[in-house]
Amino acid sequence: MSEAPRFAMMANPMPTPNRPTVIAEVIARARRAEAEGFDTVSVADWAVSDPFPLLAVLARETERTALMTRVVANPTRSPVLLASATAWIDALSGGRFTLGLGASIPGIVTRRHGLPFDRPASRMEDSLTIIRALLGDPPPGVARNPDGSFRYPGKVIRVERAAIDLAPIRRPPIVIAAAGPRMLQLAGRLADGIILELTTPGFVRWCLEHVRAGAAAAGRTLDQFEIITQPSILLDPTTPERRLRWENALNFYINHCIYPEFERLWEASGLLSEALAIRAAATAGDRARAERLLIETIYPHLAVTGSGRHAVTAFWRWLEEHCAAGVTTVGLPLEIGELLGVSLAEVKRRFTALGRASAGPPR
Repeated sequence: MSEAPRFAMMANPMPTPNRPTVIAEVIARARRAEAEGFDTVSVADWAVSDPFPLLAVLARETERTALMTRVVANPTRSPVLLASATAWIDALSGGRFTLGLGASIPGIVTRRHGLPFDRPASRMEDSLTIIRALLGDPPPGVARNPDGSFRYPGKVIRVERAAIDLAPIRRPPIVIAAAGPRMLQLAGRLADGIILELTTPGFVRWCLEHVRAGAAAAGRTLDQFEIITQPSILLDPTTPERRLRWENALNFYINHCIYPEFERLWEASGLLSEALAIRAAATAGDRARAERLLIETIYPHLAVTGSGRHAVTAFWRWLEEHCAAGVTTVGLPLEIGELLGVSLAEVKRRFTALGRASAGPPR
């Protein structure tokens, strides 16, 4: 795992039909993030976009910050196209790119993209294997053809002559969004990090147990393995911007309670009964009760809420607990100073001190 804690920010806010992505705004956010000391600028596909053209622009508009997809829905793209895009963005940025992948969910893959959603963990394993081979780091089981292309008889994806159009300058890191044991162990075997959502310190430690098991099975160490997550900063909705953030978070968390794919996450966090109660209220049409239960029972464990000193105290506590649990990269909003009155420089100083004082990331 990485020894130096890092901080990331999302360059492209979630688009809506009434507010599509504006390229100039994303460029301005990325430039500001670099100037203020963020280590990584990430771009999401938000289930409706292709992040790679935007990353190509940001590769030329920034100089030092790392770039990352957070995340690309793996079933919506072939591993060959993902490997090609990764090689291009890494080359354009001078070796600053990390590929972030997620298995996604049927609601996105099938309903939005019209593509099959089948055997997500096996598909991810095949994708990771093929992408690594195309980027110059083939895992066992991949064979090279005489012409330099690769063949791999995957569980879901079979390729006979896989190749990409650009010689990679290195094998960029690959991190995957993971929540269940199989995907976490897969990350330990084939990936370079995990992206976690809705985290508690206990959930981080539970995830690392499975990552270690996968790494041990592959004879790997976790010396450079990344654990990426972020706090939800949901201050009292006293402005239109905070109200929008609050409402988006309510939808996000309630959906994660409704979708059965996330039950294991809630169980590992010790919040399964709370999530099931929220699901019952939401599916019964009682949105007000679902929101009240969310705010009362789940937000205290996952989010930085309130205002003033209370919110700042909750923020520091979140950092301390998650740093001690093994988190190596923390996502923060670009507007952290405006939200909490705490500069990123102060956050970095304190978080770095906490990281050095802790037992360090598990090996």
